Amino acid sequence: MSRHWNALGKWIRRIKIRSRLLYSFLILSLFPLITIGFFSISKSSDAIFTKMNTSSYQIMSLLKDKVRAENQKFVLLSEQLTLNPVIQSAMQHYLSYDDTAKRDIAVKIDAILRDKYEMLSSIKNVIVTTTAGDTVFDLGYDAVDLRYLTAQNEIIDASGNGGYVLGHAMTKRGVPCILLSRPVNSTSNWSQRLGYVHILIDEAFYSQKLYHELDMGEGSMTFITDSEGQILSSRSSALPVGSGIVDDGLLEPIIRSAMDTEQMHSVEFMSGKYLVSASFDIFADWYLVSLIPYDYLNSETYAIRLDIAVVCLIVLVLACGCSYYLSSTILRPLARLVSSMRRIQDGELYVKAKDDSRDEVGSIHQIFNDMVLTIQRLLAQTEAVEKAKRETELQMLQAQINPHFLFNTLNSLKWAAMISQTGGGVADGLGALAQLLRNTIVDKAEFVTLEEELDNIKNYIIIQKIKYGSFEVHYEVDPDLRHYRVLKFLLQPIVENSIIHGLSEAEGSGEIRIICRSRGGCAEIVIMDNGAGMNEMQLSKLRREQRGHGERLANIGIHNVEERIKLYFGKEYGLHIESEAGRGTITTLTLPLNPDMGRPVQYGTS
Repeated sequence: MSRHWNALGKWIRRIKIRSRLLYSFLILSLFPLITIGFFSISKSSDAIFTKMNTSSYQIMSLLKDKVRAENQKFVLLSEQLTLNPVIQSAMQHYLSYDDTAKRDIAVKIDAILRDKYEMLSSIKNVIVTTTAGDTVFDLGYDAVDLRYLTAQNEIIDASGNGGYVLGHAMTKRGVPCILLSRPVNSTSNWSQRLGYVHILIDEAFYSQKLYHELDMGEGSMTFITDSEGQILSSRSSALPVGSGIVDDGLLEPIIRSAMDTEQMHSVEFMSGKYLVSASFDIFADWYLVSLIPYDYLNSETYAIRLDIAVVCLIVLVLACGCSYYLSSTILRPLARLVSSMRRIQDGELYVKAKDDSRDEVGSIHQIFNDMVLTIQRLLAQTEAVEKAKRETELQMLQAQINPHFLFNTLNSLKWAAMISQTGGGVADGLGALAQLLRNTIVDKAEFVTLEEELDNIKNYIIIQKIKYGSFEVHYEVDPDLRHYRVLKFLLQPIVENSIIHGLSEAEGSGEIRIICRSRGGCAEIVIMDNGAGMNEMQLSKLRREQRGHGERLANIGIHNVEERIKLYFGKEYGLHIESEAGRGTITTLTLPLNPDMGRPVQYGTS
């Protein structure tokens, strides 16, 4: 398990700090908000549906009671007509009546109905017929097709009881009606069927009077359907009166809703989903139904979702702003710290990271500054040690060159004294030696001007000519370099090497050229001779002995010059030797040339 957590931690570390903070804010703020929001929406939606289902059923039950009360008035009217003695007698003897008797019967029945004038406003017609189909009475308001009456009579006869039935009928004027029909049985012999009473009730009495003010929500539909699925009354054009709902799949959920009022029932209808609420009237054998669209029920939750979306958007903006601001308080100090580190990497050792905060980043800055101070102290100590070491090495090199020089010079004077009769050459040599000793040993200065160094070379050449005879020395000195400061006794070992190993072994007249010039921001001193030179093998050997410090006195001199230049000025400076057998040797010294041409920068100092 710990391995997986470590892998996860490594993967997270690949993400930038600012992105990590943003993701953290989003997860910690949006996730709980969205979770709670959707949980609340789900629960509130369920509560709304449950309450709506309960309240709609209660409303439909109240509407059923209201409609049943109004229906009872028409039922009582039909009972009064079936039991009226005038109608009973007329139904039994109607075939024996003449036209006058029939008109009297109609007048008497009409008089009975006139007492019910409040009800007549909702009645389109009242028709009384015998079992043979003869019309005993017709109120005459609006005619109706006899097929509706015949269908009702067949239903009554099929039921075998004396109750009423309700059905759909359409007048010849196109007015939809609810047809209330019941049989007329003889009061003296109830099993004797005399005829039928039909009352046509205007459908608008239900849809426009009984439940026209019923509001179940925007887009809802309220209607009455019989048990066969025929619409008897409706306010919606989508469910016209007289149409069937069996094929639309509405009847089955309506029946389930009326039977199980505790559960919610829904139906897909007209490209929408509806909550079904129904109440069954056992006396009328019909259903009072209300279809409530889910869009209406969800309108509140839609508003809540919109509010949650707005809140999430606000939280998102705030989270992004906060994460950006907080990440800036971390990243900006870190960026400054990284910049300071890079400056140290580039060699700027006297850098201080500024951050006075007391958090972890501030602690890192403080530790960094302490580390820089420690490095500076160590560097100062190292520089002091190196400086002391360099001064010691330079003193050792100086002490090394003086005995070497004196040995060679005294050897030359000894040789001159042995062959000279007059002693004139020895005198000149001793005078040059005295001048050299005063300039090199008595004078403790480490630097001399180039002009003074060349004077020392001239004195040294006087001594060397005593032993090696006459040879030419030419000087080409840039006037601007005459006061350029060089290390004392820097050129003597090179000139000595040219005389002893170059001109002494060559045939013909010898020549040495000393050229002092500035090139490429550096001072170049070139010493060339036309002596014996060296082949590639000899030159390689000299370079190896030079790197290995050599044992011969000449090699000690060459190595001394090389080491003194590098120790004092740096590894990028030094000397370079070129030679070819039979053509001479060229030695080039490269030294730093600063603006005032006299104060070389010391290597290793700041």
